[in-house]
Amino acid sequence: MRIAVIEDDPDLRRLLTTLLSEDAAHLIGAFEPETLDRGAGPFDLAFTDLRLPHVDDEADARSWICEVRKVARRVVLVTGQPSAVRLGASALGADALIPKPFDLDMILAAIGGEPA
Repeated sequence: MRIAVIEDDPDLRRLLTTLLSEDAAHLIGAFEPETLDRGAGPFDLAFTDLRLPHVDDEADARSWICEVRKVARRVVLVTGQPSAVRLGASALGADALIPKPFDLDMILAAIGGEPA
């Protein structure tokens, strides 16, 4: 499975990368949002945050998820943004939503396609 991690926080990006690498999930890349290389895809799955510099509201969130879908078949939001958690993944156009703080089981469930 080809997986991308899109996260602007370097510590969280490193944590997710480490968790996914230890699970041998075939992590392909970890990107800051502004450096996501569309040429690196396609990915089977992308984990992305919503609390990003260019995402200010629900419309921006939907637009960002559409951008991520250009390189990934499935999109999982990993966010602590209360409005996103209230709305849920499908309302924003994503496949699953993992609220922060998260644990490894939530990440692994999302990789397996289980609702997070």
